[in-house]
Amino acid sequence: MTEHPPSPRPTSPARVRMIEVAEQLFAERGVEAVSLRNVGLAAEQRNNSAAQYHFGSRDGLVSAIIEHRSRPVEQRRTELAAALLSTDVPPALDDLVRCFVLPLAEIVERGTPSSPTWYLRFLAKVVEFRSGHATNRLPPRPARLTEVETAMRAQLQHVGAHDYARRQRWVAQLTLQVLADQEHEQAQGRRTTPMARVVDDLVAMLVALLQAP
Repeated sequence: MTEHPPSPRPTSPARVRMIEVAEQLFAERGVEAVSLRNVGLAAEQRNNSAAQYHFGSRDGLVSAIIEHRSRPVEQRRTELAAALLSTDVPPALDDLVRCFVLPLAEIVERGTPSSPTWYLRFLAKVVEFRSGHATNRLPPRPARLTEVETAMRAQLQHVGAHDYARRQRWVAQLTLQVLADQEHEQAQGRRTTPMARVVDDLVAMLVALLQAP
């Protein structure tokens, strides 16, 4: 039986506005410091319970932000994965890791001091709030990305299952922390290292972590 991805939830201007406002507030203050009422007020909603109505809880709002932002990221990753897996030559581990890092770095590069992005700083705060476990908030992986993860694991057979899971979690944490820092520098107009160099250095560091004995 063919499985179809879930349809996107219906959106409204008010819902999108609250998602974007909450993303910034969470990024600036941290998840615990922002209430649904704070979000509604900052989004200029006349109904004080608007955020509660749309998202149910702060946890639901966090999930809604990730769902809202992750779709284009996963689409870009799927494109990169398709190119990697379209040949008979097994892809190198650094190319597989880059497939996950690059779309997030591209978000950072789109920001400007007058129109900053907040998603990486938001994700870093979510990981901090959830003690490193935020991946369960992401939508199911597209099939192509599952293939990339399988190819990555195949190159790391010397790493036990427990260590591999721990290192994968550290990879996610390090990626978000480094790119959140770059996003902050980009928003301040202070980022001087070319993003291509940032990605190269980050990928090299992550590959070394994954390949450690």
